[in-house]
Amino acid sequence: MDFFIYFKTFSAPTADTLFLLVLSILALESVHSIRFLYQHFLSGITKKSLNAFYHACSYAKREFYCL
Repeated sequence: MDFFIYFKTFSAPTADTLFLLVLSILALESVHSIRFLYQHFLSGITKKSLNAFYHACSYAKREFYCL
């Protein structure tokens, strides 16, 4: 299944980052913080930096306000 259909307004790299965040939330079944998700899951499956996830969240927030 192509997950990009759920992130149409985002660029491919941002959509990929947001998908990884959703995946980490599902895998860990809790969200204490973005840092927690990164330390306990994301850093093990991607080479993206913690800052990339913070940036994607701030970008996503702006996009949803524009809708």
